Amino acid sequence: QIVIPVAERLGSLVVEAVIDESGRVQDYRIISAPAHYQNDKISTRLENMLIFTVFAPACAFGRPTKGRAILTFSSVNVRG
Repeated sequence: QIVIPVAERLGSLVVEAVIDESGRVQDYRIISAPAHYQNDKISTRLENMLIFTVFAPACAFGRPTKGRAILTFSSVNVRG
């Protein structure tokens, strides 16, 4: 579980990300979001953040393989 600052007073946003063999996020789904979650504004920021994030990939028998990561975002600071 990784906690990364992403929105002001939104509460926690829990995301499941699919990580490829090179550690890049290939897809994601939102598992849990606060009731007052603003889909468009936060989804754009979330997608931009995930595009540039590189994880250590999962390994099977010592070789990198696809995997999943559960990410928790909280305390997002949005300036506009």
